[in-house]
Parts: sequence; structure tokens; C-alpha cells
Amino acid sequence: MKNYFSLLIFLLVCMASCNPKKEGGPLSGMSYAQRDRYFDSIAAVPTRGYLCIDSLNRLNPDILKDKTSVHTALAAFIHSHDRYVASDAKLAFYLEALARARRNGWKELYADLMQQLANYTWITVGDKNKALQHYHNAYLAYKDFSVQQLPDKLNFLFEYAGAYYSFEDYDKALALYNEAVALGDAGSDKGIFISAQNTLALCYRTKGEYVKALDMFNKALASAQKNNDSTWITIVKGNIGTVWHFLNQPDSAKPLLQEELNRGITKNDWKSAASAQLYLAEMELSAGNISGALNGLNEARKYSANTKQEKASKVLKRIFDDLALVYRRSADFRQALLYSDSARIINDSIQQKLGANIFLKAQNEINQATFAAEKDAADRISRYTRNGLVAGLIFLALASLLLITRQRIRHNRKQQKIQAEKERIAGELVTATQELNLFARSLEEKNLLIEKIEQLKTAQQDTEDKYEILSRLEKSVLLTDEQWTEFTGLFEKVHGSFLLRLKEKAPLLSPAEIRIIALGKLKLSNKTMAGMLGITPDAVRMNKFRIRKKLNLEEESEFEKFLASV
Repeated sequence: MKNYFSLLIFLLVCMASCNPKKEGGPLSGMSYAQRDRYFDSIAAVPTRGYLCIDSLNRLNPDILKDKTSVHTALAAFIHSHDRYVASDAKLAFYLEALARARRNGWKELYADLMQQLANYTWITVGDKNKALQHYHNAYLAYKDFSVQQLPDKLNFLFEYAGAYYSFEDYDKALALYNEAVALGDAGSDKGIFISAQNTLALCYRTKGEYVKALDMFNKALASAQKNNDSTWITIVKGNIGTVWHFLNQPDSAKPLLQEELNRGITKNDWKSAASAQLYLAEMELSAGNISGALNGLNEARKYSANTKQEKASKVLKRIFDDLALVYRRSADFRQALLYSDSARIINDSIQQKLGANIFLKAQNEINQATFAAEKDAADRISRYTRNGLVAGLIFLALASLLLITRQRIRHNRKQQKIQAEKERIAGELVTATQELNLFARSLEEKNLLIEKIEQLKTAQQDTEDKYEILSRLEKSVLLTDEQWTEFTGLFEKVHGSFLLRLKEKAPLLSPAEIRIIALGKLKLSNKTMAGMLGITPDAVRMNKFRIRKKLNLEEESEFEKFLASV
């Protein structure tokens, strides 16, 4: 409860400080960009800055119910020093606020939060690879907005490009710096725009594109002069001097580098002083002034000693390389060897650091490829969905009537065909059943005739001629191969594919056994089957017994069930 009231007091203080003119306070009525500028304007007031520290350390995410309150808390986090806010509280806030922003569609806030999380991960946590992922996500979010809608867009692009610049990935840094510079000097912080122009020119200089570098340095100088920024004027002039040096124009380079050297010494900017002095010494060396070069290099080494080793290592390596060259030309090979060894040691350190950067860069490229593919797929789906919806609506508007009519005609024709087919099948089935019944009746009648023949035989009243006639008649009622073919045709029409299924289920049955089973399917008696097949009823029973053995059927009832299952 205490935490809730502390945070509530903090939010009320932030809103009350705006001199509210309408219900809900002016923050709720401001655009995102207006709130951003307002927070920046009050950030420098110490009393307001410290009021929120205690509340931030005990921040309850449940109170972040709308975009304005989340934005307010974010601004307080950004403008408060890390030592006043616990790092775990900041990380928890960023993650919770990002989740809410994504869930509620607060796109401006999501971009802002992701940028701050990237900065926090890069600077405080020190996880460069994870920070680059956050920067990339923020970049995708910022793409939907202009610098007027999100004033921090220029600052973000500058930070994101700077991350790649630190990795010596100058191609990606160039692309991002160019994007930042293309926004123009519309941001509130003019120094960031000048810095972006200056670093973009440094990328061109590093890649050996001196004409482009000189053009961009001159643009940065014009921006600095427009804003009367004496520091940036001198810095950019010094960088222009380095380009003239690379273009072998010492007369143009020296005064500019000397001015940068003087500024570095005055402002205790020893990194810039060491770099400017190094370029001046190298020009003396190129001119053959060994003494002047040696003095200049020793001065540069002294200035470099005042900087952090990791920042000055490349400059220091060049100083040692140049000193080795000076001593070789002076025939002092012992000193030349010592400085060459020192340069190699520093170079190993640089390469080791560069190797780690390359590893991080490789990981980041893999991650970015994944993110890009996912984003591209999502964009494609969204684009296709939107275009498809529009095209679909137009198509439906134009073709709905025709489509419905065709569907109705097609449906009617299909129903007519289905009905005709049903009637045809039903007719064929009736016909086949009738023919099969007639065929069976005919066989039964012939079977009765056989019985009468047998009775005549037993009466012993026949002459030899009459006996021969009776034998021929008896043979004429047997189920011949031709009749069997006719019988199976009718049988299969009524009991579709019965014989095929029977062969699949019991492939070892003989043709005679198949005939017994087929006649059994018609539920004919053993006596009738015997007459039709020209065998005795006992032979029929014996055949049925053998069939049951083959099919592993014990009882006659099981045989009947088998027939029903086929």
C-alpha cells in the first residue's frame, strides 16, 4: 500500500507541475512529441528530478494503466542517474512497459522504450550482442514515424550507427548515419546532428573515400558555424585537416590540425590532441624533418598517455610505428626494434579486441537476418492481406451476381446428374435382382426336374432309349461354365465386388469352393446347390466342411456370419 501511494504522489507531482488547464491535466491532452519535449524541459530542474527517485525504486507496474503514465515513468527513468535507481528495477520496468506497449498498440512508446532498453543493455549491462538486437527492434519500430512525431528518432539513429561504428562495421554505420543526416536539422539537439555528419564523414575517410569525406566534413562545419558551436567548429576543422593530409596537401592540413591541437590541449581533450599532433609529426617525417618528427611524436605520446589505453591504442600504435621509422632513418636500430615490438604488442591487443567484435558482429548478423526475415514475412503477409482484401471486395462487387448464377446452374446440373445416376443404379439393381431371382428359380425348377428323373430311374419302367434321353436332360440342368459366367455377372451387380473381396480375404479357396460360397450367399439349400452343381447333397456338406476348415470356422453359424461380413 505504501508503494502504491508513493508512486501515486510521483505521478501527481509530474502532472501538477504542468499548471493544468483542463480536467485530467495537460499531459493527457498532449501529443507524444509534446510530452517528450516537456519532460526534457523539466529534466534539468534538480528538485523535480529527485522527487521521483524513491517512487521509481519501488515502482509498481500495476499502476501503468495508460500510455501517459508509462511515458511519464519512462521519462523519469531516463533523466534519473543510474546510481539513484536499482538496475533490476529499471530492467523490470522496461520489460513490463514494453509488454504493455506491445499489447495495447502504443507504437510510439514501444519505439522509445526499446531504444532506452538498448542503451541500458549496451552501457549498464554491457551485453553488446543483446543490445544490438534491441537496437534493431527499435529501428523497425521507429521506421513507422517521422522525426516530428518522435523527436528522438535522430538521436536513436545516431546511437544505433555508433554501435556499428564501434564494431568497425563501416558499411552499416554509413547507411544509418546517412539516414540520420537525411532527417535534417529538425531535432532539438543540434549537437547530435553535427556529430552525425562528422561521424559519417569519418566513415568515408576510413574507407578511403576522401572526396565524400571532405564534402560531408564541410557540411558539418557549416552546421557548427550556423549554431555558433566553437567546439564542433574546431573538431571538424581538424578532421578536414586529416583529409588534406591523406590527399598530400600539407599546406592546407597544417593550420587546421594546429588549431585542433590547441583546442585539445586547452580543453584537456588528450585523445584529439594526440591525434592532431600525430598527423603534424607525420607531415614533418614526410618532409624529411627527422628532428621535428621525433619531437612531434614524443609530444603525441605524452598526450596519449593521458587518455584511456583502449581509446588511444590505435593512435599509440601509429606513434610507435612512426618512432621506429624515425630511428631506422637515424640508424638507431636498437631503438627502432624496441618501438617495432611495442607496436606489434599493441596491434595484437587491437586484433584480439577486433576478433571479439567480429564474433559479436557475426552473431548479430545472424540475429538480424532472422529478424529481417520475420519482419519481411510479416510485412508481406500484411501487404498481401491488405491488397487481397481490396481486390477481393472489388471483385465481389463486380462478379457476385454472375458467380451466384453460375453456382446455381452448376448446382442444379450436378443435382440432376446425381439424381439420374441414382435412378440408373437403382434401375440396374432392380433389373439385376430380378434376373438373378429368375436365374435361381430356373435352376430350382431344373433341380425339381432332376428329382423327377431320379424317380423315373428308380421305377425301372424305362426302356434303354428313354434312359438315354433322361440322362441328357439331367446334364442340361447342371450349372455350366457359360451359365456360371452369366450367373457371376448378375451376382456381382447385386452383391457388388463380393467375389473380389472373397478372393482377397481367402485367397486359397478353389473355384469349386467359390461356387459353393456364392450359392450359399443366395441362401440356397444344400439340396438345391447339389442339383445345380451336379453333385450329391452330402458332397455339398463335405465341401462346406472343408471350406470352414480353411477359414478356421467351427460352426455352420460362423460360416453364415462369414458370408455376411464379406
